[in-house]
Amino acid sequence: MTYHPDPIPLDTLFSTWVFLWAITYCIVRRVFPQINTKWFDPTFAIIFALSYQLFLFVCILFSVTPVSKLLKVLVKFAIISIVFKLLPLYFAWDHPVNWTNSITSCALLFSVYLAYITYLGINPFEIYDDLTESFIQDDDRIRFERVMRILQIFAE
Repeated sequence: MTYHPDPIPLDTLFSTWVFLWAITYCIVRRVFPQINTKWFDPTFAIIFALSYQLFLFVCILFSVTPVSKLLKVLVKFAIISIVFKLLPLYFAWDHPVNWTNSITSCALLFSVYLAYITYLGINPFEIYDDLTESFIQDDDRIRFERVMRILQIFAE
């Protein structure tokens, strides 16, 4: 099965799950400080999601031409990386991290994610191949990119 939905559903991306988890974690830690959140620390999951960003960055650098298109793609890539990876990491990693707990909770979430996309009949490798291709082709199939395009229209 080849996976090429238009647009790419956000619920099929592990990074979306990690982002929502990090936001929930940060809110719970600040609003309900009495709750022990050490078992739900998303720090490792965010770093895990960033590892794909590094791979994607290298793919973009070596695959996108001309330079004007490369710069446009890198700006979108940087915005997505900062908003959905680096800011959550900054806010979640404001305390000593228990790496065992963080890795365990990431593994549990990743297991649930894999069960979910398997239930949908989707291969995770196809999702990320498609996502990489979408960035390289600059085809705006990622919902966030569509929002950015709409905002760009209003800015003109």
